[in-house]
Amino acid sequence: DEINCNLIRSQEMAKYVERGTIDVGIAGRDWVEENESDVVIVDNLVYSKVSRRPARWVLVVTQDSPVQRLSQPAPMEFGADLSGSRVLVIENEESIRIGMQVLLQQWGCQVLTVDNRLQALGAFAGQSPDIILADYHLDRGNTGVEIIDALNQKFRNHNQPLPPAIMITADRSNELHQLFQSKGLMKLNKPVKPGKLRALMTHLLNRAV
Repeated sequence: DEINCNLIRSQEMAKYVERGTIDVGIAGRDWVEENESDVVIVDNLVYSKVSRRPARWVLVVTQDSPVQRLSQPAPMEFGADLSGSRVLVIENEESIRIGMQVLLQQWGCQVLTVDNRLQALGAFAGQSPDIILADYHLDRGNTGVEIIDALNQKFRNHNQPLPPAIMITADRSNELHQLFQSKGLMKLNKPVKPGKLRALMTHLLNRAV
């Protein structure tokens, strides 16, 4: 099968992905957030580290090359990818913790839910989970980022791998976006759609392998 490509204004790319017109697109993160598009950002493409001039990424072959098209990858089997994954959920609202646990267990995940730093540090007998899902705003002014920082410091001290983490929040501010980006955290906006959550979890877990 061949890949069909379309030329679309980058400012509108996320809208077409959201509508299902195209399956995947490359766009500026600021345009995605400005349009408040309901899409999943699966990776960041760095344009240039040394200048403001954009770099263009292309895939080319010679005219007589035996490779004339990209083969279509096999579809992801989300259930198989997530089955057995150890997931730590950090959430202060009990109803959301219960709902998240039920959903993740349906996908075959091993789930532990916590609502504070002490519980998080003792989860999975102190071992690193495969992935962390954390609400940003917690009780008493605490944040999910602070707990993830504490967990990562503990994992570093014990030479354990640092698990990928997804921050869940209704806050769409640029300041918070920059904070997540600086710490390498992915973000999902509330209300969270199960399909988007599963797709992002699968992507992060596959990337960590």
